[in-house]
Amino acid sequence: MQTYLASAEYVNSRAKLGNWVTANNKLDIANVASPIDKLSVQLLQDKSGTFRFDGSDLMPAAVGAGTFWKGMVDWLNGKQTAPVLQGIESSWPK
Repeated sequence: MQTYLASAEYVNSRAKLGNWVTANNKLDIANVASPIDKLSVQLLQDKSGTFRFDGSDLMPAAVGAGTFWKGMVDWLNGKQTAPVLQGIESSWPK
């Protein structure tokens, strides 16, 4: 099954269904319809590209996907910086 899912046959047939991207370099980008998906595939397949995580990927889940995420959304929506940071900081596991 893993071999099939990594094959050119699978990635090209799956891409034709739409709403899907992959870094698999066996994908013919002509099989990707959406311009956004095409750009995503190009970026994922670019061997000179660099993949990076953000800080929240290294945080405990309760913080990174919890209070940090919610806090950043609140901050972008106009909540004051200090209370947002205090909420995130106080949520870290002891």
